[in-house]
Amino acid sequence: MKTLDMEKAAFTPHNMTVEEFEAGILKCKVEYNTHKKIWSRLFDSAANFRHALIYLAVNYINRKEIYNKKRYKNYENNVSFSKG
Repeated sequence: MKTLDMEKAAFTPHNMTVEEFEAGILKCKVEYNTHKKIWSRLFDSAANFRHALIYLAVNYINRKEIYNKKRYKNYENNVSFSKG
């Protein structure tokens, strides 16, 4: 049985590399999970406001995971391997 890799692009987009596509998705996730956007979405919907603690917990856990992933991607891109 094949497992899904949620870190990699599921297809090859036209007019950009897979790396550019993945970087764009990560950028969108980071922008979506800023403090300002999380709080504006909280007050945007009655359902979100009614369950504010759950909403904030889920969003901040998601935000933490995305920023950890971004930090890992930045580290992975800046690592250089030397021979010897």
